[in-house]
Amino acid sequence: MKYKLFKGLNILKRKIFNFLRGMPFITQGKTNIKYILIIIILAAIIGGGILGYTQWWIGKQEKKLTEFLELKIPKKVEDGTVNWKIYTSSHSIFTLKYPSELYETKEHISLLFAGWKDEGVLSTKTPWNASFTDEKDFRIGFVSGPKKSTETLEDFIEKTIKEQSGEFYSPEYIAKAEKKTIQVDGRNSLWYVGSLGPGAKHIEVYIPKSETEVVVASFWYENFDQPPSEYHQKILQQILSTFKFIELEKTSKKEDTCVNSGGTVETSLCCESASDFPNLCLIGACGCSPENSHQIKTCDCGEGKCFDGTECITSQSP
Repeated sequence: MKYKLFKGLNILKRKIFNFLRGMPFITQGKTNIKYILIIIILAAIIGGGILGYTQWWIGKQEKKLTEFLELKIPKKVEDGTVNWKIYTSSHSIFTLKYPSELYETKEHISLLFAGWKDEGVLSTKTPWNASFTDEKDFRIGFVSGPKKSTETLEDFIEKTIKEQSGEFYSPEYIAKAEKKTIQVDGRNSLWYVGSLGPGAKHIEVYIPKSETEVVVASFWYENFDQPPSEYHQKILQQILSTFKFIELEKTSKKEDTCVNSGGTVETSLCCESASDFPNLCLIGACGCSPENSHQIKTCDCGEGKCFDGTECITSQSP
């Protein structure tokens, strides 16, 4: 645009100058008024063109500067869990948030293997085990179980499914399940969709609390012969996004009380059902066979003392 403008002005200027060459500035002893008028007109045209171009150029630069300086503030993402209720598991292992319309109970009746603990259930139905009547119905059951420190999470899952399936176990239960890794409370957790045993299709999420303990969330929904809907996957992901372990803080405090009461933190081979810093004043926590034991943190209080799960105390044994 500016090239065409200057080209036009130059052509006009040359034509006017050629015209003025044949026109005398003074005629008959007087100033030629036409000459002066033409000069004034020429100055006005050139000046106006320059002014117009200058304003156009400045406006263009201002626009560029505005675009450069503009702060693009992202839209605020509303947290759908802000007004949800807080749930604390039966054994105070974790907390999470859940929609207020869900029914909460810690009286979940479940057949568990030795060392496993029931952590409660959330359901759209009351009672929790009532039949689903709507496509959006669901329930989540939570349990926690012991894991050997030498086991990978996949090994633990396979062992668990074998134990739960018993004589009905088939490798296809795991092989045919859809699996993905997700982050729960900063931990690499495994999300499975499948029957995972001689039962209906559902979602199971395995969340490692430590090297020796895992929390399992089992999500059941209507139309169990179909993959979980987007709604069900989204609501479970939202709930798990609020999942937080609270036992870690207690473990840290137990380490402190162990040391502060004269003990030493060690690693010992204890029963699979035992977790870090068990009560060693009682017999049994670390008395299992090696194949039924795993490595956990313990507190050695020295001769004549034992760790009662809180601190070192004088042993009552003879």
